[in-house]
Formats: sequence, structure tokens, C-alpha cells
Amino acid sequence: MRTSKMDYIRNMDMYFKPRTQSAAYKACLDGILPAEGFIYKSTSIEPLSDTSVDQEELERILGQKNRDLSTNIRLINIFEKMTRNPDKEIALFAAESINAIENDYEKKLESLGKQQNRERAQIHAERAELNKSVPDLYIFYLEEALSEYKKMLIKKSAKISDIIDLCKVLISLNKSSKAKKIIHNENLNTVESCFILARIAYSERDYPELIKTLQELEQKKSQLTDVQYELLSFWTKTYEQ
Repeated sequence: MRTSKMDYIRNMDMYFKPRTQSAAYKACLDGILPAEGFIYKSTSIEPLSDTSVDQEELERILGQKNRDLSTNIRLINIFEKMTRNPDKEIALFAAESINAIENDYEKKLESLGKQQNRERAQIHAERAELNKSVPDLYIFYLEEALSEYKKMLIKKSAKISDIIDLCKVLISLNKSSKAKKIIHNENLNTVESCFILARIAYSERDYPELIKTLQELEQKKSQLTDVQYELLSFWTKTYEQ
């Protein structure tokens, strides 16, 4: 099964975090990171901090409809750096561009009905990711997303993917015990739910539970993406020795 860089991004908090491209490359050679880890580091916006930015190219990308979250995160990171530029015109352009991205999300939200909980939750979750550097906004949007997911649970309209996303929001809000309880209450036994339980067990230093969960994942190897398989292999070598 082919994997994508987004698979790595979704699970990157469970991997070694290299500070430089060379460290990422070495980690890939040593089997600590999948190839996507090096690709992500190589194509991240960090190198742009030391280079001139093509404003016209940024305007072109900003003008595209239906930009995905990864693109918006990259744009926000670039624009936040540009707001500190001593050239006032460049700083103003950056600030207005950040507002434009936020307005795009606000318009999407306004176009949705109150009953479109899934779509509303996804928008709030994306806005949380965009505002990770602003703790108050990050928490606010996570709470908004959580509220929409809870509505789906109450209406029994939540799909398994919604419950997984709900659990990820709870973990981001430092409510891991609630995420674990939901997974058990809903009798989830998917690859994603197992990875979540492994992540919780690791954060709680519950290594017997972590090993048990890794063994369950071993039984699901045929269902794993390439990135998930790499992650499982790394964790298994680390915690079953």
C-alpha cells in the first residue's frame, strides 16, 4: 500500500523529531524515520526564513480555492515570519494574508448549517492547527471542534472516523483518559484506535499496556500504511526488547 506525506504528518508526534535536514537524513538511514520524515523536513518552510520570498508566488497560492490544511499551515508560518519584516509594506501584506486565510475558514463556517456537525468540527480542528502558536486560540478552536463531535455522539450520527478524530482532539486538550474511555465504550478495534491507545499508554508510562497494544497492531499488519508499518516497527523494537 502506498503512503503519503500526510500519513507521516498525522503521526509525526510519535516519531523522533530532527532539528535539521541532515539529522533527518541520518535518522532515515538508521531506520528511525521513514523517508517521508526527511521529505517533510526538506520541504518545510523553515529554510525560507533565510531566503527571499517570492511575494507573487505567495499571492498566487493564496488565491487558489480549496487549499488543503498542509498548504495553509505552510502559508501561515511564512506570513508570520514576514510580519516581522522591517519593510512595512511586506509586513502589512503578510498580516492581510493571514487575515485572508482566517476569513476563508470563517466563510466556510458561515455557509454550513447548524446540523452539519462533522464539517463544522473539521473546520474548527483545522483552525486550531493554524493557531497552534497562540495557545488561547488553539484551545478555543479545539473546544469548538469537541462540541461538534459531542453533538454527533448524542445524535448517534458519528462514524468511526469521527470518533477517532474526537479522540485526537481530546488528546490535544490533555484529556487522554476520556479518549481512552470513549474507545473502550465504543468497542473500537481499528488500526487508528490502537495507535491512539498506544500513544496514551506511552504518555502515561503504562508500558505493559503499550506492549499489549503493539502486539494487537502486529495482528493488523496487513491493514497498515507504509508509515504506520514503519512506526510500529520502530516502537516494537524500542519497547519489546
